[in-house]
Amino acid sequence: EPDEGTVARGPSVKMGYFAQHAMELLEGERTVFQTLEDNFPQAGQAPLRALAGCFGFSGDEIEKKCRVLSGGEKARLVMALMLFDPP
Repeated sequence: EPDEGTVARGPSVKMGYFAQHAMELLEGERTVFQTLEDNFPQAGQAPLRALAGCFGFSGDEIEKKCRVLSGGEKARLVMALMLFDPP
């Protein structure tokens, strides 16, 4: 319960929650690109590469396995998964 105040949410707003353990849910043997592709198979390669680039994964970095990503990189990947909404 909030201490005070109200929240007004627009009709098209989707709520999300970034849990601290969310990064542990990434499959270590999958690459950054494979992780995006697994979650958004209908999106296509170009939009997923653009998404990865927006979150700092460019060039060969999208072929990194999730197990070798730093904590910050894992957090960025999870955030990309949360925020991407393919048409």
